[in-house]
Parts: sequence; C-alpha cells; structure tokens
Amino acid sequence: MKRAAPALEAALSRLAQRQLQRQRTTVEAFAAPDSRVVTLAGGRELIDFSSNDYLGLARHPALAAAMSACAARAGAGSGASHLVTGHGAEHERLEEELAAFTGRERALLFSTGYMANLAVMSALAGRGDGAHRHRRRVQHGRGSGAAAAALARRARAGRLARGR
Repeated sequence: MKRAAPALEAALSRLAQRQLQRQRTTVEAFAAPDSRVVTLAGGRELIDFSSNDYLGLARHPALAAAMSACAARAGAGSGASHLVTGHGAEHERLEEELAAFTGRERALLFSTGYMANLAVMSALAGRGDGAHRHRRRVQHGRGSGAAAAALARRARAGRLARGR
C-alpha cells in the first residue's frame, strides 16, 4: 500500500527537475583485481572512479582466500557488535599488529570512517562543551544541511548577543 505524502512527493519532484535525485545502481560484476571496470545490470560497463579501495585490496586474491578460509572456520559474521557478541580473535590480532606497526600502545578498529569520527567526537567533546551539546542535532540534520545552518545561525546570534 502506497501512502500519499504530498510534501515528500513535491520535494522529490523538485530534486528530479534539478537532476539531483540519487538512485542506487545495481552492479552485476565488480571490477577484477587489476581493473576498474564494473558491469551494471543490463551488461553496461563503466569505469569506477569513485572507489575507496586505495590499496587495491577489495578484490585481492590472497585476501579473498584468507577471508574465505576464516569464514569457513569461524562463520560469516558475529550477528551483532563486539560489545554484544564478543571481540573476534582475528580483530584482536589485527589491532595488536597495527599498534606494533605504528609504534603505538594500542590500536582500535572501527567498521566505518563515520563510526571512527563519531568515537573521536564523543571522546574529545566533554559534557560541558558546545560540540557535545550540539552533536546530536548535527548528526540528525546532516543529510539536509538544516542542522548545520541552524547551528551557524545560533552561533552568530550568540556572538552578536555577547558583543563579538
């Protein structure tokens, strides 16, 4: 059942008119280890200029074999976060090796860059800091830009009220 949402439909229509509406693309075949060509549904081939695979490890045969062997031995996933179902021995060894490689006491892995940034923000911003008070607003409004604009307006208003 499709519910009518006139405001949403109007916003989507405006995005489409401005050619700003994003759509997911189905990929039939990702690039081979020595290639940047991906094959889309329907057979169309494109060169991938948007990859974050800087080191070329996403399709590396040795890494794929090691992951396959690990999945056969330990399963394909924990089912939840490390705090819920436990920290895997492989992750522990990797953190230890990364710490040794970088000459640090410890290393901590995150599932995404976003999660790493969120952890840094939480660790560095104390409860009394402005960044901590406004972090949730920024997180929730990031997609629309509304929260960032609202915070900027509030910051300007605060500086003006204090005579700065």
